[in-house]
Amino acid sequence: MNEKQKVLFKVITVAAVLMGLIPPWTNVINYQDVHLEHPAGYGFIFDPPASKLTGGNVPVSVKVDVARLLVQWATLALAGVGGYFSFRDRDGKHGAVI
Repeated sequence: MNEKQKVLFKVITVAAVLMGLIPPWTNVINYQDVHLEHPAGYGFIFDPPASKLTGGNVPVSVKVDVARLLVQWATLALAGVGGYFSFRDRDGKHGAVI
């Protein structure tokens, strides 16, 4: 791995950790046979955002939106792979793949 690739790897790693620490959240409403989910934005993993939905007697909670988080991580991984090959040396050598 050359220096640009090492820097890219560090940046991608830090971005992935930050995405895990500040994930997307979803408001969840479960009432009788009704199950609704609505995006609640982003918030620190140990301090989830308060639900902005009010439903009187209807219980409203928040949970991590795992599907959106996985899409974010997959997009970051694809960008990292693209950057890895873009930053390889001009002679075609790009070092060992980790």
